Amino acid sequence: MHMQECEAEAPKRAFTRDELQTFFDHADDQVERVRGRGRKGWLPAFRDAMLFKTAYAFGLRRNETRMLDTADFGRNPEGAEFGEFGIC
Repeated sequence: MHMQECEAEAPKRAFTRDELQTFFDHADDQVERVRGRGRKGWLPAFRDAMLFKTAYAFGLRRNETRMLDTADFGRNPEGAEFGEFGIC
């Protein structure tokens, strides 16, 4: 039986849904901000935003995220809406 609601230290707690949505929205806003200026750099900002979402969606650790390659993704028969890349 757990004695505390959360065993992690307060600074290391997981994001709430609202905090996570704010984080993803900020990453998306950065892409729009850079792209709206007509400057280079929007593609790396887009890559980073997608990487954050992918890491969260598949529950990847930092090293697992760093080592991702196209071969790590495949078709998910139960998720046809994702096309060729529905499973990691």
